[in-house]
Amino acid sequence: MPTTRSKSNTQTKESDHAGDKREHKDTEGQDDKPEAKSAKVDSHQKAGRRRSSVSKKATEKEQPETEKQTRSLEKGHIYFFYRPKADSGDDVESEDDVQKLYMVLKPHWSTDKRTPTLIILGRKKLPDVDDHARYWGFVAAADDDISKLTDAFKESSYETKTRGTRKVHAARPAAEGVYMITTHNGHSHLAYITTAPREPGTVQEAFNIDKESSLIISIKNPKTSNPAGAGLRGRQKATYPDELQECFHDRRFIAMENTKFLNYTNSELLLIGATDNLIQELGEVAEELHDLEEEDEMKVLDVGDVKYIFDELKLDKDKAPVEPLHGEWK
Repeated sequence: MPTTRSKSNTQTKESDHAGDKREHKDTEGQDDKPEAKSAKVDSHQKAGRRRSSVSKKATEKEQPETEKQTRSLEKGHIYFFYRPKADSGDDVESEDDVQKLYMVLKPHWSTDKRTPTLIILGRKKLPDVDDHARYWGFVAAADDDISKLTDAFKESSYETKTRGTRKVHAARPAAEGVYMITTHNGHSHLAYITTAPREPGTVQEAFNIDKESSLIISIKNPKTSNPAGAGLRGRQKATYPDELQECFHDRRFIAMENTKFLNYTNSELLLIGATDNLIQELGEVAEELHDLEEEDEMKVLDVGDVKYIFDELKLDKDKAPVEPLHGEWK
């Protein structure tokens, strides 16, 4: 696990030094008392400098506090796969032919006991960071054995009374990379950097999978209602142990201060596009994520992106098209 660097990096801005900018209007019209004027101006200037000094010291004092606010809760590998619609044939030409977009989180370090997690993204794409879009998602499965998650990616078939045998196409890989879940200024972020492909292609752009991105991630309280047409219904709601349910305090959404929520099937997530500039948003924590990306890239280059991804997820690389991983629809 990479070691977090100790140097301070904060986005806190120094406050305006009002004392330095203040006009000394109360000294006007006192030319007959130069000494008094001089003393008063000097007094104002010293007061301004003191306020400036206090402001600077206060800012410096705030810096470590801000640094503490941005901390990592989890690190690991992230994967994106998509499944074509049943009636799309063997080839996919655009996102219109896509039935589901999956996101897999495979943590290798966490402040909480965590298992690999399969998430289904409700709008079949990530929220756009420029528009700060808000999209729903939910945990479809979580298990220590990642093959139990990725079994859902395999080709299968089922019978219907009206259409006979229907084919469920194998899911295609769209991207792989590294991720971190962090807390930052009262909310939580899912930040990622993709390693494969090295640069986004047509497929990745269709799903809003950027080279690097940060999404604000919130957990939905299963005991509160959902907006019309959004989220899960009825018995699909997650059931949390008391220690997690109490974290909500009757609120509809909370920041992910505890990543254990992702261990529970049907946990509902709200993802909001935040930024594609990780360093500016998360500071030193983002630098650590870039270090993880460099390590991951070396592994990918060593064995090849397709073999690396399919071996990690315990999938057969010969059972699914891999062209989308290089930006081409299939």
